[in-house]
Amino acid sequence: MNAPIPAQALAQHDVIGRSVKRTDLTAKVTGAARFTADFTWPGLLYGRIKRCEVAHARIRRIDVSRALALPGVEAVLTHENVPRVLHARSPHPRSASVTPDQYILDDRVRYWGEGVAAVAATTEEIAEEALGLIDIDYEPLPAVFTVEEAADAASPAIHDRGFGHNLVLAPHVVTRGDIDKGFAEADVI
Repeated sequence: MNAPIPAQALAQHDVIGRSVKRTDLTAKVTGAARFTADFTWPGLLYGRIKRCEVAHARIRRIDVSRALALPGVEAVLTHENVPRVLHARSPHPRSASVTPDQYILDDRVRYWGEGVAAVAATTEEIAEEALGLIDIDYEPLPAVFTVEEAADAASPAIHDRGFGHNLVLAPHVVTRGDIDKGFAEADVI
């Protein structure tokens, strides 16, 4: 159990209730501050993600041999060599009920810019260059571009699983109070 801080200790560090000058302020505004990304260690690798340039497609073939042959490239990952485990893409207000909706890397892309390969290399420049050496052949699939299209039962299905047509999470309906009674009692609607 933590003991309360004695009043004498607080008096020595009289900061409670006062504005305190940040000790890192000058370094940050002058650009001299060092952040995690500024440090290097022996054996450090840099990662980059290859992103698709189509809205919806299946990957027919992905060839990473030229990227792997580039000196300084340590690894290239694709849907062919990562575990096929579903994951949730981002935090959600109902995080306990988030349905895993995508694979880390998949043989199907569902939006322009989705990651299709990951490169690890000894420098940022080599990692970036390796992305351009990855050759991908896509089989284009019908795409959906608006919320209205996605909600239309006649639109192409983008996700194979979910809660109805193109929904990856179950609808969450919140009902509070009696709307009809509220309207009946309202002075102005």
